[in-house]
Amino acid sequence: MPQSNRPVVNRRIGGIYCRSKPARDIKLAGNSGMAQLRSDLRYQGSLVSITDVSCRPSSRRLGGEEEVERPEIVFPRAGVFVRHTGFEEIVADANQVLFFNGHDVYRVSHPILAGDDCTSFVFSADVVAEVLDQYHQVIRADPQRPYRLGHGLLRLQTIARLQHLRQRLSDPLATGLEVEERALELLDHVLADIDGQPTEDHRQRTDTVRMRRRWSERVRLLLAKQPEAKFSLAEIARKVYCSPFHLSRIFRATVGSSIHQYQLRLRLALALDRLADGSENLTELGLALGFSSHSHFTAAFQQAFGFSPSNFRRRAMRRRIRKLSKILKAQSSIPN
Repeated sequence: MPQSNRPVVNRRIGGIYCRSKPARDIKLAGNSGMAQLRSDLRYQGSLVSITDVSCRPSSRRLGGEEEVERPEIVFPRAGVFVRHTGFEEIVADANQVLFFNGHDVYRVSHPILAGDDCTSFVFSADVVAEVLDQYHQVIRADPQRPYRLGHGLLRLQTIARLQHLRQRLSDPLATGLEVEERALELLDHVLADIDGQPTEDHRQRTDTVRMRRRWSERVRLLLAKQPEAKFSLAEIARKVYCSPFHLSRIFRATVGSSIHQYQLRLRLALALDRLADGSENLTELGLALGFSSHSHFTAAFQQAFGFSPSNFRRRAMRRRIRKLSKILKAQSSIPN
């Protein structure tokens, strides 16, 4: 979910002055009852602010209206939610990036009560204006409403860049220069991923386009709710009320990926986030995400990212150890 506008307090992280939410849960009231929202502002500078947001709903029902103050780019890292804007419903899972324009009004529902974990980026208007000429399919010359598209499919390598950036934010040795460079590199890769994706044929009837999009969103929601499930194409087609032949063609044309490729990418994106959070048993993690064995998981991960899951986990662990060591040294220097 996008970040909410709440009071913040100042603190210092890794030599970078920034602001962060108090370490407490915020209760959000809406049509869906009370939801817990935790927001942590990881970095704030003149070019970009980065916030981790976690939402834990108490109901699957549609929530009340929400509004974004400034344009945001949101990366769902774990879990799933659905963004409702007018008649459009967009499934937000770990394969996707979502674009929010300033003062966008939307509503959110959670198909599973596990909620979602996201990272939100707010880039300065000057940064967005600089990429206008290169990515005109995604960006327009409107500082408050710069994003033409509501969402898009990311490459796994881009998702890995996001996780590397989040790891660097936890490293006391990271500087503001490094964070901002990595954030702008991530923006460049995101826009490149989205800019080359197929767009809908506007010559088609509106109701046809809407129905095709609805079928594709139903499939994405099904996969996001059960990423570990070993569905057949016939099962998926039955669940979304479409023929297997048409569903396969429609999904690829609408999403830009086959259904089985999308499921694999989703599993690997979720694996990245869990490894970054310290998941220890690779065999259990692979089986929980639907891989047939440890070797199957490792081979798919290696092929997608160019490094093994154990290698990625070691790097994440080293950064956490450095952070904890710095905290312990600071505590030991405080007089009793």
